Amino acid sequence: MLESGGYICGMIHRIAGWAFIIPFGIHLAVLFCTPCWHGHLKELWLRFYDVRDGSGQLLYNLGLSQTPPPHCRFNYAEKAEYWALVWGSFVMIVTGAMLIFTETVLRMWPKVWHASRRLSITTKRCWRRWPSLFGISTG
Repeated sequence: MLESGGYICGMIHRIAGWAFIIPFGIHLAVLFCTPCWHGHLKELWLRFYDVRDGSGQLLYNLGLSQTPPPHCRFNYAEKAEYWALVWGSFVMIVTGAMLIFTETVLRMWPKVWHASRRLSITTKRCWRRWPSLFGISTG
């Protein structure tokens, strides 16, 4: 019974993974290929003033500055969160494909790449459980 449950969970995970790739691909295509959204991409790109605004916000939060940094369309935190989402999505897609096509990956790449994939998956799993180590409720 446990084996069939594991199979069902694995199939659901694979289907959800493939379903995740489609909107992510559409998002990137729209972002890079349409003029309107290409303007958003330019605004989302990290710039030096984001570092300045981040440090200004820190100083304001600590009470060392009287005024917060000026507001832009996307602030430094939103940009960092967006690019973390894009990078994390890319890493999940690549490592998921490596898991699906393990035999091909092992034939094509040295074992060190396979070990690095396992490390990234382990890191991702630990990161998801990090709040529970300190009794922080995420729900």
